[in-house]
Amino acid sequence: MRHGSGIVRVPMTGERVEELRLPPIVGEKTDAHGTAFTFTVDHVSTGTAVSAADRVATVRARRTSAISASTGCG
Repeated sequence: MRHGSGIVRVPMTGERVEELRLPPIVGEKTDAHGTAFTFTVDHVSTGTAVSAADRVATVRARRTSAISASTGCG
């Protein structure tokens, strides 16, 4: 990613969402596809989290099992 604006959506398993303690945005899924959207998060190492580099850092961190809700992403 070189440029970006808006929210970057990252697919995750339900198990990973629970590990990161990401709460759902709404109680009842109203998306036409039944998507379970969660609140947005940014990795602790990012500044304003609006740059493409900050967004990539967050996406990469969410993929690793070394990151948890208590260590900086969630």
